[in-house]
Amino acid sequence: LGRARGARATIVFDGSEVPPGTVRRRRGGPVDVHYSTPDETADDHLVAVLEGFPPDPVVVVSDDRELRARVAPLGATVAGTRQLLALLR
Repeated sequence: LGRARGARATIVFDGSEVPPGTVRRRRGGPVDVHYSTPDETADDHLVAVLEGFPPDPVVVVSDDRELRARVAPLGATVAGTRQLLALLR
């Protein structure tokens, strides 16, 4: 989607179960990859990242109702995974 539409993407993975010393890739360019730390959830990390973004339009893709409820008041447009898959097809 980033290449096809020129959209920047930030992907947040739960990194709490990653063994110490494991190399975690962080790509630059249109895709940034983040990992939560052992003392935070991926959802908490995503909310913190979103709070640091400029007031540009942001779309958060998740089917998690709790996360959707947390990011909507921050101004994010919320989409489900089926919507994302439809864009990718």
